[in-house]
Amino acid sequence: MRGGLYDMHGNVYEWCQDSLRTYTDKTVSDPSGGGEGSVRVVRGGCWNGDARYVRAALRAGARPARTVFYLGFRPLRVQQ
Repeated sequence: MRGGLYDMHGNVYEWCQDSLRTYTDKTVSDPSGGGEGSVRVVRGGCWNGDARYVRAALRAGARPARTVFYLGFRPLRVQQ
């Protein structure tokens, strides 16, 4: 079996580095919200939520001090 990155949608919401903000109407590739603000983006839905929210485009927000069972992160290792 080969290692790799696997689809984890629906497991837990994934923390993102970006702060929660409103997108502009301009077309951008890979927008970054930076670290300003106290609310961070969480994406992807979780196992105890509605199925309609289990998608990468879902954006919600939470304060970094929040600790609940449905928030997590995806560790990533880069092999060279």
